[in-house]
Amino acid sequence: MNNQIPSMALENAEITRTFYQRHYKKIDAQMAYFVWGYALLGFVWAYFYDTYILAFLVAASHLAIYYLCYFFFRGTLFSRSVISLMLWSFASAYLIQMNGMYEMHFFFFVSAATLIHYHDWRAQLPLFTFALIHHLVLAILDLSGIIQAESFLFNQINIQIVIIHLAIVLIDTSICIQIAVYVRKVNIEQLTKSSLLEKQMKFIENDIQFAEEISKGNLQVSFSPLENDKLGWALSNMQKSLLKANEREKNESFINIGLVEINRILRENAHSAKDLSEKFLAKLVQILKIQQGCIFIKNQNNLAQVILELKAAYACDRNKISTKEILPGEGLVGQSFLEGKTLMLDQLPEDYIHTIPTGLGSARPRFVVITPIKVNERIEGVLELASFQKFEEYSYRLIEKAAESLAITLQAAQSNEIAQLGEENTQILSRFSASPNDLPLYPFSKQELEAKKKELETQLAMIQESLIAKRND
Repeated sequence: MNNQIPSMALENAEITRTFYQRHYKKIDAQMAYFVWGYALLGFVWAYFYDTYILAFLVAASHLAIYYLCYFFFRGTLFSRSVISLMLWSFASAYLIQMNGMYEMHFFFFVSAATLIHYHDWRAQLPLFTFALIHHLVLAILDLSGIIQAESFLFNQINIQIVIIHLAIVLIDTSICIQIAVYVRKVNIEQLTKSSLLEKQMKFIENDIQFAEEISKGNLQVSFSPLENDKLGWALSNMQKSLLKANEREKNESFINIGLVEINRILRENAHSAKDLSEKFLAKLVQILKIQQGCIFIKNQNNLAQVILELKAAYACDRNKISTKEILPGEGLVGQSFLEGKTLMLDQLPEDYIHTIPTGLGSARPRFVVITPIKVNERIEGVLELASFQKFEEYSYRLIEKAAESLAITLQAAQSNEIAQLGEENTQILSRFSASPNDLPLYPFSKQELEAKKKELETQLAMIQESLIAKRND
């Protein structure tokens, strides 16, 4: 179980403490009116029995004590306790000045009510303690017979009166303590509500400013919700969701626009696999803002063995590329072709030979993507791209979709080339078989022409097998 006080409770406690620090100082200052009033009232009572000296001594000593507390202990419990004792001391002095007049006891109740202003039940204790000791001393004196009936101070005092007075003092003190506690409780509740309301106003103002920025389309605006601001945290989560949605929309737009441009290149260059590969690679590198790329296409003329031939290169020196023909499973390119999977590399092997030329020389790329050019599980080649910067997730998606579009176009282009080549060979064979003398004069012997005829027949057979294979796929 967590025994730590919640931050909200700590904050409320701090607000209460700060408020009552100011409040105690304020009431200490206001008590000057009561002290001065009690002191002047002593001179009024002095008129009746000529007790001016007592009135002066009490007034002077009590005012001196009050201002000492005011300047050195203002706002402290000690100051409140001293003021509580002084108020009862004034009431006791009035009793002496008025020869024990019972009505002077009412100043005890006035003093107790006055101390409620502190909202501190502890301020009542010195007053009650002084009254208790005072009445107990009177009771002891009465029981011991020390009190003289003719005494002007105690001429109406006996044990029964002392007990009654103590009971009344206890009841009055209890009531004043309850009122002080209740007023303090209500005041703290009001402080808490006021503090909460102020916070809510700050929350609302902060949230409104943030919402206005969001409504203007400024999704990147900095926003830090305040503690316990549920609406603010909800708005912050909404901002995160909007940012993610906006990022997804940008990425999708990037992919779609890129595919539109690439498809346009594919349509315009579908007549030749080589031109198609070169234009495609140049456009893809431009869209991705990367530094290098190569395209290896499956050789269609060799049905006995599949060979990947370098058809296009961007920012690569073809003369420095040691391997222009790659077998399936050979190296990273051959492995990608064999497995039909995309390879994403951020830690390049030591034998990676490609470098990217720069103005100061050349440097090895940091990130490489190798993806098969395939559609419907039929692989036409491999696309290799290299960059100094990391490829984003949406870049991978664009690369794979673009490679698929290239595969479709390559199949169509290759089919056209094969069909055209087959038609040309068929025409040559027909002319050769029908009338060899009608062919243009070539510096070949008859045996060489027969060999050429067999070669054309072999090529035609290979073309027909290739066409049948493509139809089956």
